[in-house]
Amino acid sequence: MFRTITLGDWEFWLVERPDGLYFSVPDCGGMADSHPRVPEQLAWTEATLAALPALERVWPTTWKVPADALPALEQLLQSHGARG
Repeated sequence: MFRTITLGDWEFWLVERPDGLYFSVPDCGGMADSHPRVPEQLAWTEATLAALPALERVWPTTWKVPADALPALEQLLQSHGARG
């Protein structure tokens, strides 16, 4: 599964991998992996996701989402106007 979530001009990725579900701020890729495309988006995400302690930050731009925390993440993002 790969889902793009849109919040204003920002996109986020929700990706299911064999080892779990991950929520990410898009990074620059290549040699700049884990450097956000939009630093303000990462700062907003860090502050906002602090409300969900069940999420585990695994990279500078990526959080692992336990299955039981997905509804809370979706609700939090929707409360800020996210679509997708």
